[in-house]
Amino acid sequence: MDPQRPLEFRASWQGQAPAELLLQAGEWLECVGRSAEALNYYRSAARLDPESSLAWFRAGRLALEVGEHDRAVADLARACALAGDHSPSLHAYGKALYALGRPEDALKAAEDVLSLSPAHPGAHLLALRALARLQRWGELSARLAVVPRDMLNSAEVRVLAAATAFKTGSADRAEELLRALGPGPRSRFAHWLAEIEGPDGPR
Repeated sequence: MDPQRPLEFRASWQGQAPAELLLQAGEWLECVGRSAEALNYYRSAARLDPESSLAWFRAGRLALEVGEHDRAVADLARACALAGDHSPSLHAYGKALYALGRPEDALKAAEDVLSLSPAHPGAHLLALRALARLQRWGELSARLAVVPRDMLNSAEVRVLAAATAFKTGSADRAEELLRALGPGPRSRFAHWLAEIEGPDGPR
C-alpha cells in the first residue's frame, strides 16, 4: 500500500470486515516504518478472525523481524496449519525456528518449502544454515551441489562452502575459497566456526 495515499486507504474501509480493515491498517503502518503498531494491528486481526492465515502470517513475520522469536514461531505455526502449502509462511516459520535455536525443525520447514518451490533461494539458504549448525557436513556438501547456480556467488554461501571444505578435510580448498573473498569473509568464517563449535570444541 502506498503510504502517500491515506485518503484512498480511508475510503476503502467502507463495506469491509473489521479484520480486513485491521490488516490494511497494519500494512499501511508497516509501510511507514511503524512496525510495533503494525504488529498490534495484525495480532488484533488474528484474534478477530482466527481462521485468517494471512493475519497469522503477517503477525508472525513481523514478530520475527522485531526479535520476538517465541511469538513468531507460535503465530507462524498457526498460519502453516491454516495454509500448509503457503511457501512464505513455511519459510518464515523455518527462519523463526532457526532463530529460536531449533535447527533440526528449521531444516524440516526448509524441506517443506522446497517440496513446493524447488528453486526457492531462501529455503535453500535456510537448509544450508541449519545443516551447518547441526554440523552435518556431508549433507551440507551434497546440498551445495544442488543449490541454484546464482546462489553460489553469494558471500554467505561461499563461506558455508569453505567451512564445509575445511570440516571435510579439504583445507586447501577452503583456503582457496576464502582467499577469493577477501579479509571480511575470512574474519566472518573464523567467527562463525567459533560460534558453532564454542570455546570447548564442537557441540
